Amino acid sequence: MINIVKIEGESWICNSYIIHTDSESVIIDPGGDYEQIKAAIGNTQLKAILATHGHYDHIVHVAEMQKEFKAPFYVHQLDSKLIKHANLYVKAFKGKHPIEIPVPDTLILEEETLDFGFIQLQTIHTPGHTEGSVCFLFDDKLFTGDLLLKNRIGRTDFPGGSQDKIKASIKKINSRIGDAVIYPGHKANSSLSEERTHNASFIEITNN
Repeated sequence: MINIVKIEGESWICNSYIIHTDSESVIIDPGGDYEQIKAAIGNTQLKAILATHGHYDHIVHVAEMQKEFKAPFYVHQLDSKLIKHANLYVKAFKGKHPIEIPVPDTLILEEETLDFGFIQLQTIHTPGHTEGSVCFLFDDKLFTGDLLLKNRIGRTDFPGGSQDKIKASIKKINSRIGDAVIYPGHKANSSLSEERTHNASFIEITNN
């Protein structure tokens, strides 16, 4: 049985998600409290560290997790340069301190399925918040990073952001996926059906 543990980020730091069985796990966006993250991973084998994009708040603990858990780090190729400059955004995301900049082990080249044995995650390239923003999908569960949040869409005012691209990405998600639970980068969970009904920005984009 596959379970999902959500660790909510404080202030501007992102939500972290540990997807696991009794023996194996992956983590998406390790920005939350590190002790809580380690407790959630427990004795499982961490198969991968995944980032929906390369902003500071989504990669806070990647480097130390690479060392401690010997797990590979995956990020889209278009955000590999952004990661190198992550500490320029410490104040913007109200971070507590600079981080050790991680080096990706595997670059996601476009849209591919990542097979970790106990789970297969479909990668959907969804630029707009950053050039290399991606969503991860399995079954009816969609990890949206900062593309789509509850009742709002992601911001585009940081370098690499684009209103035109985020609108195209929202349309891609809307046309490709019937319904799904949304696990966003910040705040509360949602669903595509809820966003189609209550998110004014989502409705405006998908109706044009």
